[in-house]
Amino acid sequence: MVVFERPIGAGPDTKELEYISAIHQTGTRVRPNGSIKDEDIQLYLKSRFGIVVTLEQVRSTILHGFAGGDEGTLDATEVIDMMELTAIILIPLLLKMSIVEGDGKTLPEGVLPPPDNLLKDVIEMIVHDSGAFAFPTKDGDVLVTVELIKNIFFIYGEPDMANDVDLIREMIDACEDEIIEDGQPAFTPRSFGRALTRDVTLFNLTNETRASTIIEDVFGGAREEKPTPCDYHDAPQSAVVEAVNKGHDINDIKFIYTAPAIDVQAGTYRSKLLIVTLWGSVMFLLLRLALGSSPPNGCEKLYVPQGSVAQNLPGIGCDVEFSVINWLIRFAIFCSCGLFLIGMGGLGNYVGNTRWYLSLIGMISAFFVGWNDWLPIPYLFYLPDKDDPYYHLNMYISVITGILGSFAMYCHL
Repeated sequence: MVVFERPIGAGPDTKELEYISAIHQTGTRVRPNGSIKDEDIQLYLKSRFGIVVTLEQVRSTILHGFAGGDEGTLDATEVIDMMELTAIILIPLLLKMSIVEGDGKTLPEGVLPPPDNLLKDVIEMIVHDSGAFAFPTKDGDVLVTVELIKNIFFIYGEPDMANDVDLIREMIDACEDEIIEDGQPAFTPRSFGRALTRDVTLFNLTNETRASTIIEDVFGGAREEKPTPCDYHDAPQSAVVEAVNKGHDINDIKFIYTAPAIDVQAGTYRSKLLIVTLWGSVMFLLLRLALGSSPPNGCEKLYVPQGSVAQNLPGIGCDVEFSVINWLIRFAIFCSCGLFLIGMGGLGNYVGNTRWYLSLIGMISAFFVGWNDWLPIPYLFYLPDKDDPYYHLNMYISVITGILGSFAMYCHL
């Protein structure tokens, strides 16, 4: 049997990255280079999370962290390109590799493990591509020297960095985890993993297993909390403390109202259970309205007892006319009343809410939705009598609506 390997090119992966960039881009034309600008990030944060930031804030925080450059010197030309977008996507995987393969530790329970020996395989690729096997080694590991890093930079198309000797020496000085030969660090999975993840230690891998929102993952579970680093990564405490202190507090972020009870995709709601129970109670309420009896219309007076169809045409026409008007009214109630009740019942259900009266209004609205049978409102919630064929079904739906409404009230507490 003949066995061969056919490598799959990066073309499909590149197209996927271009698609991710395209759906984040704004404006009338899509930039084919896959770049993401400051205004794209500004509009994304506003539409997705209701966070209002200026272009300068985007440049000094997000773009400064990923696009590079000295703090305060970034301008409107700085973008996140496809290489940096790939790095963002790979951050969780890099941290897992550094912890498992580099430090020899186990991941938190429930976190998906990385592929085996991935750091080792990448090191072998770099060594093969750059000809690093010709450089000094110790116990099979290539020693990190100025000439080695220069050669790697040249091979991968970074001549400017290859000629920056000061930068290379700083890189070697920072590689202090695997010193094995006369003060010389080695190119090992441990040192490589540390180099890849030293600046992303605030990313907590346990976020994968938490039932939390993205905003809680970034700013902490409560307004007074700050993000905490992953306890499974041996990061220098000084660097961690500096990063935490430099981070932004959720109280410093300006939010706008995003109607979380309606636009659930935005993910700015405080309680998902409140949205589910509120929508359920409103839908059961409207279903009961659709199945409920209609008020007397007086059309029975137009029928002739034992009369022909022609004689009863006025009564038939009255019933048809009343039925059409009745369902048009109910349809209008579905659209307006349903939207109103969901909007009012969802007041206060957004991240960072500190206004107690919004939650109180939402609780009162949820009570109105769940227990409307005890409210004397004519026609809108017309109660059927016991002779109605849908009486028992209506009562059953009323009980379900009340239970869901009670849960929605409880979620506002």
